[in-house]
Amino acid sequence: MSAAGGWMEAVRRLGARLRPHHRHPRLVRRTHIHCPHSGALVEVEIELGSGRPERRILRCSAHPERPPPCDQACRFAPEAFVGPADALIILPEGCEDTEGQD
Repeated sequence: MSAAGGWMEAVRRLGARLRPHHRHPRLVRRTHIHCPHSGALVEVEIELGSGRPERRILRCSAHPERPPPCDQACRFAPEAFVGPADALIILPEGCEDTEGQD
């Protein structure tokens, strides 16, 4: 490899670091849990983020609104992550809702 080729590769790597990151697909876990408020068995869809603060409930069978108007305490419940999931949904970038995604 020539000196110019090595220099151009270094510039490409630097440019890749400085460019804004593209959006990535999102992972959604669909499972049944007991609601921390009512104790009823509900189906929830939890969007998994890179950490606990990024988790959010996209859909709950107890609330027709999206996102649910409650405090979403179930997103931290161990029950939501210990057992098997009913589905693991991969939403492509730009897709906002899980409706009809199976």
